Amino acid sequence: MSNKDLVLELKAHIKDLMAEKDNLTTSLTAKDRRIKQLLLKIEDANDEVKATVNKMLKCQEETSHALEEVEKMKKKIKSIRHNLGQEIDKELDEENDADTEKETEDTNS
Repeated sequence: MSNKDLVLELKAHIKDLMAEKDNLTTSLTAKDRRIKQLLLKIEDANDEVKATVNKMLKCQEETSHALEEVEKMKKKIKSIRHNLGQEIDKELDEENDADTEKETEDTNS
């Protein structure tokens, strides 16, 4: 092989290597863009998860507060029922006493 043939072969090899380098650069650039897109999607998803967790915590707090209010109301209702029961018993006792007094007066007359 002559020097001219060697030079031509080297130039062809260099040309092939340059084309391969360009293809790899293009491929890497496309993959880099895809990775950046995926990272943005992951960040968005992460933000959505954080927002959902915050919303859940707020709902949980509101539910807890509502349950506390329900328990307070149950205690008030129980107290009112107890007081009403005592009032009703008192009224019934007074009526019974009045009826008993009337019967005693009627039998004595």
